[in-house]
Amino acid sequence: MTKQFEHSVESEISQVTLDQQLTIDCMVGAISAYNDFAKKPWTNPPDFEYITRFYGWDRYFVTNGAIERFGLIFQLKNDPSTWLVAFRGTSSNLDAYEDLWANTVNFKPYEPTRTVPKDIEVACGFNSVYTEKGGGMADSMQGQLFSALKIGKPKTVFVTGHSLGGALASLFTLDVAACLPDTRVINTTFASPRVGKSVWQSTYDKKLDLLGATFRVANYEDYVPSLPPSTLLGYRHVGESFLVNFKVKGAWVPHPVCRHSMKNYQVVVGNAVQRNPQVWYGEFPDKSTTPPDGWTMISSPVPSSEVPEWAELFQDFEKRASARP
Repeated sequence: MTKQFEHSVESEISQVTLDQQLTIDCMVGAISAYNDFAKKPWTNPPDFEYITRFYGWDRYFVTNGAIERFGLIFQLKNDPSTWLVAFRGTSSNLDAYEDLWANTVNFKPYEPTRTVPKDIEVACGFNSVYTEKGGGMADSMQGQLFSALKIGKPKTVFVTGHSLGGALASLFTLDVAACLPDTRVINTTFASPRVGKSVWQSTYDKKLDLLGATFRVANYEDYVPSLPPSTLLGYRHVGESFLVNFKVKGAWVPHPVCRHSMKNYQVVVGNAVQRNPQVWYGEFPDKSTTPPDGWTMISSPVPSSEVPEWAELFQDFEKRASARP
């Protein structure tokens, strides 16, 4: 049971306003994609119905890997020309392996296009899940998604994902904007890591005009949105941010899983988007584990307009600690 307490919004940071129903739909879609991977029951986002699922190739070294369920496609019941494509985040050891590859490769869109430069650098691991195939797959994730788009011909595509799924969602969003310019695409992600470097950012935000169509929801206390590092490796975020701030109440250790959990995001963001202004502070049971581990989460004011560069802060802390006599 959630517990709300009084708060002042005078010191709140200025940030983008989220569409209430779309954000709720996206959160349900992302969680359903996780459940589909685990072959557990899942629910359609409100007012949507299921079309199909899609798969990705999780590569391990050169030729080894596994075919895994990565997401679901839905269409609006009263308007089949409106789709929602939901990507899940890291759910297996192979996913975690792909997450580690921060060396870059040049992104290749589904179809040749002048709007995407040849030197648009993105993380190798994210790109390989999106573009590669193996294990007898008939087509890559990229190919499956575009085949579905060509058959269904949607006019509007909402795209969402959590964590690794947020990175894949952004690759797909840029791909759709570049290859299908007549298709309206809107991206809402949760806890997404950075995907690419400066040319990626400028192409996404400016050249393809996706800045105002991309809403990047992140927890100030979550480490994943600060990776791969900006200063150390040159990675850049895209879109406009919507920050929340939640963690385990009274904890002396970080509890990174609790801070990153899509289900905990759902509680905080789901409460926030129903208010004006869109902020919610309160306490609620941690939903990151099954069965629950008993932690109490607390949602508090956001202290900054950006998620800290956690990797760089830790590196600085280690340097100072090692310098002590």
